Amino acid sequence: MIFLLLLVLVATVGGSNGSSQVQNPPGGYIDTMPPILIRDSDSCGTRTVEATELRNIPNPVRRVPLKSDQVETGIAAIEIVEGSASYNYALTLHTHSSFPAKPAYTTFRYTWKVIDSLRDARVEYVVRDFYDNVAFDTLEYTAPSFIDTMPPITVQVLHDGQQWMFEATEARNATIPNIWCPVSGLQRESGLVPMRFAFPALNMRLTIAATTNFLPDSTTKSAMFTAWVVDPRRRASGIVQTSDRSGNVTYDTLRYEVPTSIDELDPNTPSISIVPNPAADQCRVVWSATMHVTTLEIVDLRGRVVLLHTVQSGETEALVNMCPLPKGLYAVLLKGASTYTEIFTTRY
Repeated sequence: MIFLLLLVLVATVGGSNGSSQVQNPPGGYIDTMPPILIRDSDSCGTRTVEATELRNIPNPVRRVPLKSDQVETGIAAIEIVEGSASYNYALTLHTHSSFPAKPAYTTFRYTWKVIDSLRDARVEYVVRDFYDNVAFDTLEYTAPSFIDTMPPITVQVLHDGQQWMFEATEARNATIPNIWCPVSGLQRESGLVPMRFAFPALNMRLTIAATTNFLPDSTTKSAMFTAWVVDPRRRASGIVQTSDRSGNVTYDTLRYEVPTSIDELDPNTPSISIVPNPAADQCRVVWSATMHVTTLEIVDLRGRVVLLHTVQSGETEALVNMCPLPKGLYAVLLKGASTYTEIFTTRY
């Protein structure tokens, strides 16, 4: 959803922009009282007001007013306070579509309405009469706060042996009805962020459909992404991490095994073996000598290194103690001239 920030710049709605333009009535009486603002309704930040100029002294007005008589001259304009932080409000006039150039209305109804009820809103304004008396008013609206506790959904739509295509969606706004005044606490999907590998993938790449845009102020509800094997003569694996803006995450584990007939053609193909997998107390990690491994790392789903082992020159296996690791999904990173990854889980 594109962020909506509309400044309602009605500095003078059909009226004056200063005292020099006000056409005061003929002399012979005075008007020293500002308009009175009476709230007719106030709901969800939207307010309907009636402005009045009815305090004539004496009342009713004399047929020929004296110089000391208080005679209300009528509503001349509604103006946003210059320099104020006013946004996301729109003004609607009810009594007439515009203000007159000469005194005509001693009562005038209008409404300030929140444009987007999912965004904060504020307006400072004045109601002016024809003697430049003003009444100030300020409206503030705080948008509701929502929660997003549901991870994205990923659905595999294609798998041809060497590539996987997924559709990721964020469309489970369970209780966001199309209501005029939403309340806080509803489930509202925060939108997707770009997919990535949770760990360095082994012989695998990831692309997101070019038609998907992840803009800072938008809520991306769906996206297509594809993971594929780079070299079909080598094993491949990776964990795709699909997240939303609230930090909810879905993981998809992808594996590719080299067909025997192809593997036998290239005995130098790098390979990794973890036995047993899932692991309980310990597991044995074995790799091919051509990988020239110098460091073995165990990494959790947050990317933290939870175990580090230095490999001696010529070694092609290591025994890893699983006891300190909580049950879950981990990656073995074998680092040398290149980095190789394999996925495993712990049982306990």
